[in-house]
Amino acid sequence: MLRRNTYQFGWIERQQRSKGPDVWVWRYREKQPDGTTKKATVMIGNVEQLESEALAWAKAEHLRLAANPDNPSSQTMSFGALVDRYIAEELPQLRHSTAKAYRSHINSHIKPKWSDHAIGKVRPFAVEEWLKSLPMAPKTRGNIHAVMRVLFDCAMRWELVEIGDNPMRLVRVRGVSKRQQEPIVLTVKQCQQLLEQIHDEPFRTMVILDLATGLRCSELLALKWCDFDWASLTLLIRRAIVDGVVDDVKTKYSKAGLPLDSALAELLWAWMQRSPVQPGPGLGLRQSLPGRLDAIPCMGDTAALPQSGWAKSWPR
Repeated sequence: MLRRNTYQFGWIERQQRSKGPDVWVWRYREKQPDGTTKKATVMIGNVEQLESEALAWAKAEHLRLAANPDNPSSQTMSFGALVDRYIAEELPQLRHSTAKAYRSHINSHIKPKWSDHAIGKVRPFAVEEWLKSLPMAPKTRGNIHAVMRVLFDCAMRWELVEIGDNPMRLVRVRGVSKRQQEPIVLTVKQCQQLLEQIHDEPFRTMVILDLATGLRCSELLALKWCDFDWASLTLLIRRAIVDGVVDDVKTKYSKAGLPLDSALAELLWAWMQRSPVQPGPGLGLRQSLPGRLDAIPCMGDTAALPQSGWAKSWPR
């Protein structure tokens, strides 16, 4: 006789601690390999964070999804539970910078709007109208839309909704590919005028290297001397650093070798000889910075620079 899968809600308990406030715990029966079950406990939060049992139940909703893998959709789950499970299970697997951006979109926009809705009630047209109402650039609205698509992909993979076409594919976000402002491209003369205002190291070497290679800031600060092939005059981009976290580069194409001009190679070699980070493997750019990058000292009198947008925004 086949045994019907039942959906377990578990139960909430308030437990005392020897130090600090009481905590809420969610308890359920965890199935063992031999077919038996045992009680499992997950701490949800303390009573200062969750003032009532109702709030504790809401916080534990995404945990019930993991406790019912064979019967996940027999109960209506909220979109907030889907988001909480995504944050707990999927977000840690992303690159640090990507996870940071996703978490910002989720906490600032998606959860406040859709957390209390049932997953099946989040409709494409409603999402499209909501995105239109957000006072931000089309590119940012497109990024939020992309996170919504990822969340629905997870909902289908976890069988919380019927498997089929992602409903967020029907949502239109116009103007995503259109720039709000044209990018500023410096002329050779403007680059020279910029360098005339930068005398301190390692800032001068950083700017010269970036002007010559077009590296992202995260890639520039993560460079090591072992990334330079002096024999073939090639620079290999192998890693990036964001918020002090070293991670992989943004795309596979970023790992392609960049050719180095012989004059640029000589300048970098000279910096290696006098870098304060000797004889370590680091390039000495990030390690030599006095605190945060936004603390870069004044670059001198910029009045002589052309008064275009980039010159006006340069720190004085």
